[in-house]
Amino acid sequence: MYEIQKRDLEIKRVIARDIVTDYALLAAANDWLNPLPGVDMAVDVGLFLKMFSEIMEVYGIRKHTLELAVRKSYALRLAVRAKRLLTYLTTEGIMLLLERFVAQETAEHILKYIPFIGQIAAGAIAFGVTKAIGNDFVDTCHELASEMG
Repeated sequence: MYEIQKRDLEIKRVIARDIVTDYALLAAANDWLNPLPGVDMAVDVGLFLKMFSEIMEVYGIRKHTLELAVRKSYALRLAVRAKRLLTYLTTEGIMLLLERFVAQETAEHILKYIPFIGQIAAGAIAFGVTKAIGNDFVDTCHELASEMG
């Protein structure tokens, strides 16, 4: 039985990582097509929120379950991971995540003003940042789902 659960979780990880790649491509396209720095950031935040929601759906994780795990503190590691995911599900949490990539974000906004090559480079940066944040979210969901059994 345990092997079946482990295989199911691995299948979920593959599906979730495919979702991350899709959203990373959308973020790159947004950066390439949307020249207004404030507007592109708002779109990116929306993309992150939607991506996180879809990843949680793949793992069968509900926001209510996360809130309950934090409130009841069933197990410390479980509560810590649940709280981390809940933080990611807010605009403020996404902005905190993006702060980890402030150098890339700054370069991305500067590069946008260089015709063609700069826009391609900015899109590549947006892809990489989205991929890194999305994969981190997948890993946290995967660990949480593994612990929840």
